[in-house]
Amino acid sequence: MEIVIAGADALIIYFGEAIAKRTSKRVYHALQLLQGTQGFREITPSYTSLMVLFDPLMHTHSTCKELIEEKLTNMDESHEDLKARNITIPVWYDEKVGLDLRTLSEEKE
Repeated sequence: MEIVIAGADALIIYFGEAIAKRTSKRVYHALQLLQGTQGFREITPSYTSLMVLFDPLMHTHSTCKELIEEKLTNMDESHEDLKARNITIPVWYDEKVGLDLRTLSEEKE
């Protein structure tokens, strides 16, 4: 895990360089552990990292980094308790609602 400054009120926590299931689980687990932390305005996950936006009136980069390290020190490396969930998003492809479908289809063939 590497924590780097990403702006005046932001840090990025890197959990790896490659997109992998294990890394994704670590990111998700860290997100769960950090959510609700006082002074953290927003936590944004990506495939291999988390960006933490913090309130600069409550934290400095150093205090924010220390807080993150403290909360993630005992992060369970197995992540076996984390369950993925599937989300189904219904879509409707029809020329009645997608007026450019035929044109795009012809262009992309």
